[in-house]
Amino acid sequence: MELQTKILDEILSSKKEIELILVNGFRMKGTIEGHDKFSIVFNSSGKQHLIFKHAISTFKR
Repeated sequence: MELQTKILDEILSSKKEIELILVNGFRMKGTIEGHDKFSIVFNSSGKQHLIFKHAISTFKR
């Protein structure tokens, strides 16, 4: 199993709120609802966002 998949699965199963920082500097707080090889589904302020992994800079727990 890839390290990235392992980390995302851990965050997903914990259902804890995280901060996502995108490569353009935009910050979002919310929870991960799901992920695949290229993208994640992120719930922030009651709205779902499809975010491509290449656009993510950092996860903060």
